[in-house]
Parts: sequence; structure tokens; C-alpha cells
Amino acid sequence: MRKVVLTSLALAVVGATLYLGAQPQNEQVKVRFKLLDASSGKPITGIVRVLDAKSKHVELPGLYDRMTALTKDNAGVHWYIIPANGADTTLPRGKYRVEAVSGLEYGLAKIEGELGDKPAVEISLKLPSLFRPDDLGLAAGNTHLHLMKLSMEQADEYLRKIPASDNLRVMFISYLERNKDDATYVTNKYPVGDLPKFNTTGVLFNNGEEHRHNFLAYGEGYGHVMFLNIKQLVQPVSIGPGITGKGFDDLPLRPGIDNAKKQGGTIIWCHNTNGS
Repeated sequence: MRKVVLTSLALAVVGATLYLGAQPQNEQVKVRFKLLDASSGKPITGIVRVLDAKSKHVELPGLYDRMTALTKDNAGVHWYIIPANGADTTLPRGKYRVEAVSGLEYGLAKIEGELGDKPAVEISLKLPSLFRPDDLGLAAGNTHLHLMKLSMEQADEYLRKIPASDNLRVMFISYLERNKDDATYVTNKYPVGDLPKFNTTGVLFNNGEEHRHNFLAYGEGYGHVMFLNIKQLVQPVSIGPGITGKGFDDLPLRPGIDNAKKQGGTIIWCHNTNGS
């Protein structure tokens, strides 16, 4: 297996050209992608995309698409997950541009070239580090995610693959009640609190709660907060007939916040400033 490595200088990424001879375009080449920290040479997780000679996104069979559940808003866009130990796929012979990123702490790496007569190649991309979160006492996290219109099996796969590939250390999904629409919120089916089933990902998982008031189903309201590390759901989860389809909008968010605090939870104010 032939290796082609992208080198980098400071924050500038220098492309290496891959030319392996001209062959019929319909023949498939086995390609192994690996991502490396440019400074240490250590393998890292991240995502790659492959563009053809017309700058069109190319599908990579066998790899998990980072754009899963986002295809409606990003039709034809593909970024694929590359675990730390690399990933294998196939590509027809031809000219391509490969680009890779990893979390927020690495810059873009890219390589352009042509797949030729070799039956298999390994393409390694060295990503330049922009900063080291651990050195700054920081940890990457997502405290606000709910998934919809997926099966539990699909949601499990999404959560096992994507947060780790984004270099997250903490991942909070969120329980949300919204009249009728919440019937498709698959993350509402997970238990509140820690989710040890995802421990093997290396990411800390927990299920929190979106506590919110809306004047309309998706409009502005008094506000929206996230409750993290709670032991049980704070009721009512949502406030106001605009979002619940019943009742009144006379309750402020403050009683719910106080309830979450008594449980030892952490409160994050998300948006809206019409009162609490």
C-alpha cells in the first residue's frame, strides 16, 4: 500500500500531488484515509470530504456521513467520519481534491491528485493545530442537541460516531416537549441523566432538559434554558399554549430553574430576554 502524506508549514497547509498513472476511469481503487496531528504525528479523529474535478462531492461507500439527518438542508454535501485508526473506502480512478478538518482546534488540510494504476493507496493528511484545549483548561462540548425522525438504532449510531469525530469531550442531548412535533423526537426516549451506553466513545454523555416558553410553536417567548445533570425532569417541561397546545402562559421560568438547582443541576440560559 503506497502512502501519500500532506505536509504543513505553520498554519498554511501545503498540498502534495498524487499521480499514479493513467488508467480507465471506471476501475475502483481501494483507499485508506488517515488523519494525523501535524506536530506530533499522532493519529486523530476527524472528517473528510472528496471533490471531483468539477468540485462535486463524491460519495465514499463504507464510511459514515457526518451530514446524516442534515441532508434536507445540505443536499449533495458529504463529509465522512475518519476514526483515529483510519477508514477504508473505494474511489474510481480519476482526479480528486481531499479536504479534512478535526473539531475546532485544527486547521483545514487538503490534497489534490490523481488515482492511477495502483490497486490500493493510503492517503494521510496532517492537520495543523490551532490551539490545545487541554493546555487552556478547556473542553469541547455540545450542551443542546435533540434528534428527530430517526429510529433508536439510527440515533445510537449517530451518537456513537459523530460527537467523537467532532473531538467533543461532553455531549448533552436534550428532552423537549412540543405539541405533536415531539412525537418524532427520538432523543426524548433516552433516560434523563448519564448515558453509560456511550462510555466506549470516550465522550461524556448526559440527557438534559429544554425548559422553555413560546408564544407560538416556534416563535419567541419568555426564554429558553437548558437543565444539565438533573436527576428527573422538571415539570412542566414547556410553558404556554403556543408550544404545548393547551393551558396558560402565566408561569415564568424561575420556578423550574429553582427546581433544577435543588436537584444539583446546572442551568444555561439559551436565548430570549423577555423575562424569566
